[in-house]
Amino acid sequence: MAGFINLIKKKIIITGTSSGLGLELAKKFLSDGNYVWGCSRSKSSILHKNYSHSIIDIEKVKQINKWVNKIKNETTNNVDLLILNAAYYKRNLNFFESDKDIVKTISINLISSILIIKKITELMLKKNKGMIVFFSSSAVVVKDVGTSSYSSSKAGLEMFAKILDKEIKKFKIKTFIFRINYIKTKLSKSLTRNRVKKLKKKFSTNKFKNVNQVYLKILELLKKKTNNNNILISDKLR
Repeated sequence: MAGFINLIKKKIIITGTSSGLGLELAKKFLSDGNYVWGCSRSKSSILHKNYSHSIIDIEKVKQINKWVNKIKNETTNNVDLLILNAAYYKRNLNFFESDKDIVKTISINLISSILIIKKITELMLKKNKGMIVFFSSSAVVVKDVGTSSYSSSKAGLEMFAKILDKEIKKFKIKTFIFRINYIKTKLSKSLTRNRVKKLKKKFSTNKFKNVNQVYLKILELLKKKTNNNNILISDKLR
């Protein structure tokens, strides 16, 4: 599949690669002959000659800067794809949330992505090419009780992505938002079976049932020359 769209030897950055969706996507890109730079708060289980892992706290600006500078040196300022996967989710009513959890949710899900993009797009602008993938959530439109901070952070991320797309499109940098319904990951494990069932019933489609479908869609988008002003990929509410 990768050879079909000439993906071999692309340089790819993925945040949150210690587990879940980020880990599985990193493995798939590596198996198809690409180079991947990943980060997380803990060690990675990936042992591959084309993989570079950094242990960082993306709530810390200095650590983000250090990581990006490392990528700049190792990629010779050439990045083809950035996937913003790292996320934090803790379900609670707003008035029961701790100040720490609120700040952490907004910081990891929104602020860190804005900071990382600012620095990585500098590299893409120089090459006049690149693609950025945002992972949002169906929580943005479901408006479920107990997700006020999380849903707000993802809604903010979507708005940022839409405006960013207008700012960088003329430099041939593509932007896409994946508003994913439900995929089994470490983050989604906190959802009960009943809650998952209720969530799925709210949508008439389910485009991404597993990681492989997400991967294949990213490959398809990499093939496209432009995003045709349609940057949001999502399921339909009933």
